[in-house]
Amino acid sequence: MKTYTLLWKRLKKIRTEGLKLSQEATAYKLGITRNTYMKYELGYSVPQPHNLVKIVDLFGQEVYKEC
Repeated sequence: MKTYTLLWKRLKKIRTEGLKLSQEATAYKLGITRNTYMKYELGYSVPQPHNLVKIVDLFGQEVYKEC
C-alpha cells in the first residue's frame, strides 16, 4: 500500500511541474476520462494494469522516484 500512496502523490507534481498538463489533457493522452484520472491522482482508485502501463509511458521513470 505504501508504494501506491507514494506513486499517486507524485502524479500531480509530475503532471503540473514536469509535463505542464491539465488533468483533462493528461486523461486524453491516456485514453481515459478526466474523472477516472482524477481518482488515480487523489488515490481513490488504482488503475488497471493496462492503464498503469500508459501512465508509466507518459510520465516516464519520474513516477518511480522515491517508491
